[in-house]
Amino acid sequence: MAYVAFDLDSTLGFFEVTNPLAYFWSPEWLNNPEQSAVNRRLELSSKLHVKLAKARAYFANSLLTHPDVLFLVLRPNLNVVFEPLLAAKRNRKLKSVIIYSNTSVMYSIELAKYLIEKRFKAPGLISLMVDHWHPLRNADRHTSSTGVYVQPEKTLQTLRVLFRTATKSNVTPPTNKIMFMDDRRPKHKLQEQEAEGLTYIVPSAFYPKVTELDKKLILLLALQALQKAELLSDHEYLNSGFCYRTIPYDYTKRYRVYGFLSLFNYVWRRMQNVTSNTDWKSDTDALQARVQEFLEKV
Repeated sequence: MAYVAFDLDSTLGFFEVTNPLAYFWSPEWLNNPEQSAVNRRLELSSKLHVKLAKARAYFANSLLTHPDVLFLVLRPNLNVVFEPLLAAKRNRKLKSVIIYSNTSVMYSIELAKYLIEKRFKAPGLISLMVDHWHPLRNADRHTSSTGVYVQPEKTLQTLRVLFRTATKSNVTPPTNKIMFMDDRRPKHKLQEQEAEGLTYIVPSAFYPKVTELDKKLILLLALQALQKAELLSDHEYLNSGFCYRTIPYDYTKRYRVYGFLSLFNYVWRRMQNVTSNTDWKSDTDALQARVQEFLEKV
């Protein structure tokens, strides 16, 4: 049985351009330790939670109908990865698929899961989403001896815990049945297990060319989703911590949001600051070959 884990950023897609939208509608993002360190925990009614979920779904569905921006957010050649995995699932050779990311924006992992499962008509394919703050990653996070932040490493120990959690089983996945995909260079510590049979795939980092017009369309789709979910006329939302909060920015600066217009301006500013002007070169053939090679041995 195969166990598969994916990184998020530049592996499954370019989510830097959608990360700022989390400020509009993600309670998980606003309540993570990074954000809540300077604000009280965001307490919302169940009714508002439903509206926020609807807005996120409306936006994701609108991306699916706009391939011009969908394939700026989502890696366009994921079909050579997920179609073979789905075939393996039908043949009962695929046990678990998870996202194991260092991003602090859980919303973007949620968006990736939604888009992938909708695009490939595979509801529930991704059984666990793990961001930087996930409690099962406590062993990954650490600081240097001088107190400087160090990006969390991804390890076999944590990966096995995640797969056991995802499968609700005490069975430890054999190393040679695990495929891990992450664009990061240098590789994570997981590379030490390649000699034991772990398949570690490093795809070309996905950085598409994103224009200001692309960003404006993405922002417009987000505003339409907020309107359709009736958030822009919802007094609880408009007076909540979404629209009135202090945002820690770049670790040294703070931005004070006063009302929805202020929030909108902040989100647009963050989107404008995202730069990606490279012409991404497709790695489809190499990616397809590595995935096939892995599946043949399981």
